[in-house]
Amino acid sequence: MKTVFRKYSLKLIYYPIITFVCFELALLILGYRPYNYDHYKIKINPSNAFVGDSSYGIKLNPGNYKISLNDSIEFKTTHCKNGRRETIHPSLNRKKKIAFLGCSFTYGYGVDNNKNFVQKLQNLDTTHIYENFGVIGYGTVQSYLQLKNEIIPNSENYEAILLNFSAVHPSRNVLSPYFRKNLKLGFGKANPEINQNMKNARFPYINENVHSIEYENWANLHKNWLFREYLASVNWLQTLWEKSSTNVNREIELTELLIKEMNELCYENNIKFGLVLLDELNNDRVLSHSVPNFVRIDFDFESTTLTHYPVDSHPNEAGHEYIATILSPFIQKILAE
Repeated sequence: MKTVFRKYSLKLIYYPIITFVCFELALLILGYRPYNYDHYKIKINPSNAFVGDSSYGIKLNPGNYKISLNDSIEFKTTHCKNGRRETIHPSLNRKKKIAFLGCSFTYGYGVDNNKNFVQKLQNLDTTHIYENFGVIGYGTVQSYLQLKNEIIPNSENYEAILLNFSAVHPSRNVLSPYFRKNLKLGFGKANPEINQNMKNARFPYINENVHSIEYENWANLHKNWLFREYLASVNWLQTLWEKSSTNVNREIELTELLIKEMNELCYENNIKFGLVLLDELNNDRVLSHSVPNFVRIDFDFESTTLTHYPVDSHPNEAGHEYIATILSPFIQKILAE
């Protein structure tokens, strides 16, 4: 009796172990590997340029900063007291404002204050004040909240709003598993002080409709499963779960609702609204039909002449000049209507 019990006990122990080892070896043979962090390095001096915010997730901390990306790209930036990146207005003989909403592409991550496309457009316009609302890591949800909380209450000061939209925004709008991982493990590990600066962050996202904004704390944003960094099988299983939890079509649908809501808010408050499609998206035709005024930039974020690629995919000064050249006539068209 004891021999039979021992025999079955050994099977219960050894078979799962052998099966797991074979599964792990099979994945390794097929080319799968344990999770490996992308070594993206950010140096910020002073270190608190970007801090956690309970409404937007991330906000700009006022001050002057010097930022280095992967020990290769350096740029200087100034964050104003109103939470926006500095845009110099050469003349004070202006009345109405034009706001640019977006993420790091609008912010001008990777170039100095005077080299981003908002400043370049400002230099061409002597009748309006241009404001750069762009912040790294933002999606359309944050732009929607900025419109509601900061622009609409002062609608008499604004003539036009430009929403700069990228293909990466839909996943940010729902806080997809992919974006959660990239934000927490990519941005969070790029600088040892970022986690401290982000401890009070709550990231907004939509799940059902634009009128029901939910929030996720920085601490709960993402966690790798145990041994993901050491076992290909765990990494494969968590990656499979992350993909199965992603509904791209739903991300697009909710994003479209956000853009329509923003357009309606602007219309109700006599503000002109324009949608800027920065890059290609499978469903960009659906998004472009959400509003009457839109323009396609078709920017190549892997261009070695228009971006810092392969060190970083953000536009360089030539890239910002390219975007400004397309946006300038589009803005004039909107203002003339």
